[in-house]
Amino acid sequence: MTTQRKQYSAEFKARVAMEALEGHKTMNELVSMYGVHPTQITKWKNRLFSRDHESSEQFVWLNRRSSEMETQLTPLGTALSIIADSSPDEAV
Repeated sequence: MTTQRKQYSAEFKARVAMEALEGHKTMNELVSMYGVHPTQITKWKNRLFSRDHESSEQFVWLNRRSSEMETQLTPLGTALSIIADSSPDEAV
């Protein structure tokens, strides 16, 4: 009897790789949390920086995700710039 290999979605790979890059959690924490071997996480991280990543599903997912985050952050940035530009007398 053969064991089937696990197949992970591009979204999952990108999410795990990004968490590893952020550095908020140790590799052991990520391994425990996601049940993935540390070598696999390292490979996913490295693939994000490879030259052929533009065609990968991970890159497509990351671009979509960054666009969504930019859309969410734009109003916050505008509000912060308004607050920063206001004079001390106008500050609340």
